[in-house]
Amino acid sequence: MLRRRFGSLSVKLFVFSFCAVSCLVLLLGVVSQRFIADQFRSQQASYAHHTLVRTDYYVNELMKGLQKDLLFIARDERLYASESEELIARLEAYKLQWNRNIKNLYILKDGGRVYGTSRLLWEIAPPSQIGALYEHLASSESSFLWTEPYFSPVSDYTVTLAAKLPSAEGRPFGGLLAADLDLESILSTYEDRDFSSRESLLMLSRTGLPISVRSPYISYDVFEKSYSIRGLPPDALSHNQASWQLTDEAGRSLLITRSRNNQWGWQVMLLLDEAALDRSAGFMKTLSVWIGVAGLFLSLFVSYSLARYISKPLHSLIRQMKKVSEGDFRTRIDAVRSDEFGVVVSAFNRMVGKVEQLMERLVQIEVKKKQYELKVLQTQIQPHFLYNTLNSISYLAKLGKTDEVDGMITNLSSLLHFHLDKVEEIVAFEEELTGVRRYASLMEMRYPGQFALDCDVEEAALSAPIPKFTLQPLVENAIFHGILPKGELGSIAVTGERSGESVVIRVADDGVGISEERLASLLRAQPSERGTGYYHLGLFSIDERLKLNFGEAFGLRVASAENGGTVVEIRIPARREEERHERR
Repeated sequence: MLRRRFGSLSVKLFVFSFCAVSCLVLLLGVVSQRFIADQFRSQQASYAHHTLVRTDYYVNELMKGLQKDLLFIARDERLYASESEELIARLEAYKLQWNRNIKNLYILKDGGRVYGTSRLLWEIAPPSQIGALYEHLASSESSFLWTEPYFSPVSDYTVTLAAKLPSAEGRPFGGLLAADLDLESILSTYEDRDFSSRESLLMLSRTGLPISVRSPYISYDVFEKSYSIRGLPPDALSHNQASWQLTDEAGRSLLITRSRNNQWGWQVMLLLDEAALDRSAGFMKTLSVWIGVAGLFLSLFVSYSLARYISKPLHSLIRQMKKVSEGDFRTRIDAVRSDEFGVVVSAFNRMVGKVEQLMERLVQIEVKKKQYELKVLQTQIQPHFLYNTLNSISYLAKLGKTDEVDGMITNLSSLLHFHLDKVEEIVAFEEELTGVRRYASLMEMRYPGQFALDCDVEEAALSAPIPKFTLQPLVENAIFHGILPKGELGSIAVTGERSGESVVIRVADDGVGISEERLASLLRAQPSERGTGYYHLGLFSIDERLKLNFGEAFGLRVASAENGGTVVEIRIPARREEERHERR
């Protein structure tokens, strides 16, 4: 059974479609996973490049804007004529315009006096860097000067932008205007917006000093009060490559991308942690696996739906074909599909319809055949009865018993009128019982004092349908083959009773009975031995008539024992077929 189940078309179709779709899903999953991983790394490299370009552009624009703003302030003639308090107030106003990008704004004039936005600090600890700036700008043709990052006691870790102040007397150099940049404020907004935990921005000056100090690779020396690069190999940043890979001192693999296109020589580098990239790629791989699993379940559902879509009409067709093979030609299949299965179903319905028509014609032919057979069976029974009756009349006539002859002829005339003149082949049991009584009267005239007939029938059984000339041959057999061979007075009892939807009629006699050998052959089509004669053929004919009229569930049963009498049981329907259909 297991082999038959797994060998069915639906299972084969399901397995084939599931394997095909699953292999396709797995292949696409592997290819897409590799493609996604390659694209992810490519996108990361492209992202790093564009981020650096954007950062470098931001730095350039910031530095150009600072130079332009500082030059604009340096041209303000009010800075030269103002008193110290007014000058400091004006510098405070300019600083507010720059918002948080400037920590301090100050002026160094020819006399060495410093005026700035943090005047108390200037008095306590004037930066030593200012003197170097002054000397450098005085000897330089450039209008601006950018310092390296340094620690200022006034502005903490900063980069100073200085611009020349023209002299009031027309001399080319009358002092300097300097701005200490707030590096943390400038870079923090950009870093927070454009960088994640996987990346680290590293910005170095022309000489390699750190400008941005948020990177984990920047360390602070408390004693030297300086920032320096740590955790990277000593020569890691000494070459001029734009992109390379290296391993830091902690063993992490880094992908470094560098940009140094600005005119001040600052370097902007992006350090990508490849382990974090791998984790992101791992997430993509996990996502691909789950997508593959979902694809497998989807292929399972699609395969099941496809197998069911094809096998369901086939199973329906097989079930209906089994019904047809069992003889149910009224079965049909609802044709709800318009594809090839719909064509097959329509053809099957047409075929079954034609077979049903042929079977109905065969049934009609069979009914007519049964009617002819009934006529033949009836002709087999009636001549023998007439022969016996006429023989009895002849015998009485020879004895001169004219009254008895007249009575027998009258009863015979009534019997012949009942059997020959009535058109119906099926009559009520009550009419058949009347004919039996007339026949018994004929036989009593011929064989007086030899037998007695007793009829005891329930009222509910009198209306049961029965073929004409059914009881008379049985009573005749009881007389001639049961009672008369006994040589003494015998009795014949005819009873009838209702049993459910059937009526059971019994014809019993106390005659000589029947041997077991003869009893086994009574209802066969041919006698089993010579000498059984009419007794055998009559019982067979009656049984055939009953079965042909009412079906195989009805007919004769004979029970007998040698020297113990005989009981013939007849089972017929309680109502006519039309009445049974109306009751249903």
